[in-house]
Amino acid sequence: MRITCALHALHTHRTHAACAPHARRTHARSRRRAAFPCSGHADAGLGAQKTLGFTSEVTGEIATVRPDELAEMLGAHSPRSGGRLELVFLNGCCSEELGRAVHAAGVPVVVCWSTLAENSAARIFAMTFFKTYMRGKDYRQAQCAVRMGA
Repeated sequence: MRITCALHALHTHRTHAACAPHARRTHARSRRRAAFPCSGHADAGLGAQKTLGFTSEVTGEIATVRPDELAEMLGAHSPRSGGRLELVFLNGCCSEELGRAVHAAGVPVVVCWSTLAENSAARIFAMTFFKTYMRGKDYRQAQCAVRMGA
């Protein structure tokens, strides 16, 4: 599975979601929030640590980044650091340790897996979660929707 990660500006408008650099202005009542959705391998080995595995566009090989560097990078965009990154979604096997580090770095909500994640289940989980989340619901409501099979 190829890793796909991007920092997105998510708007409470039902009709609009755009990548952060190209985000359009929304109605003054809209509350913009940013999320980092990441689906793919989260258990790539880097020494004794597990981390995200990114596919190199140049070589096609898996490239890794140290978990502490990822947590620091994401934390730099968190509300605690003056940013808008409210949610990091690590949809990959055994991503809990990295999720805890990202949360400790200041991201208020991190969704991750403490276990192995079967590909089709992970895909359904992500699609249902973000359909609900994009409708302006909070992450608790999105998790509830996943559990209810909505």
